[in-house]
Amino acid sequence: MGDNQGMSEAESDRPAYARVTRSHKGVDAEARRKERRQRLVEAGLETLGTKGLHTTTVRDVCGHAGLSERYFYESFSGLGELFDTIYQALHQELLGRLMTVLVSSRSAHHSALQGGKAALEVWFTFLKEDPRRARIMLIDAMGGNQGSARGAKAAARDYVGAIQAFLDLLYPSLPAQHLSSRILASVLLGACIHTAKEWIWSGFEDPMESVIGHLSMVFQALDSHYQWASMVQASKG
Repeated sequence: MGDNQGMSEAESDRPAYARVTRSHKGVDAEARRKERRQRLVEAGLETLGTKGLHTTTVRDVCGHAGLSERYFYESFSGLGELFDTIYQALHQELLGRLMTVLVSSRSAHHSALQGGKAALEVWFTFLKEDPRRARIMLIDAMGGNQGSARGAKAAARDYVGAIQAFLDLLYPSLPAQHLSSRILASVLLGACIHTAKEWIWSGFEDPMESVIGHLSMVFQALDSHYQWASMVQASKG
């Protein structure tokens, strides 16, 4: 009996490795595919996070994962899709950490400066504890393919939205002061991103506490202005 006998025409046209569904050492085909995909993601974080998007190849990723290229294309259409997958995973992890600290800060009735410092500590710790993240999120994301650029822009909107929600809670009178929490959130995010890039490019030369302390001055200026404007409005009322 031929290998393809009993198969439909569509099934017989599929590669042999894609038709395997039996278990292997107690692990079914789908579980093995997911395990291979995770190995490729981990290998991608290492290769893309150290060599960069523009000098990494599929062969590099596969070599690090210990898998053949056929298994790469089983899970990803190309290097760009792998990069986007890793970027989105990092983005979601960071956003989750930031939202947790912002909500906790609000619940504890911290000042704006305390809340800002707490968020900055999360941001800079996230980058320093694994510099590969910084390479992917801050350096290559905007200079990669169209998909990664769109992903980075969407992520930036998420961060702006989180900061804006924090500002709206802390400073409800911003509209009365003719200030936009959305624009202010963009200003704060821009300062955070540029400062982080400079810190990374320096090889983390300055202590994190010093970098956060300097950047916190931006948050302090906003807080001071808000309190001053509120007092002026109250005196006129």
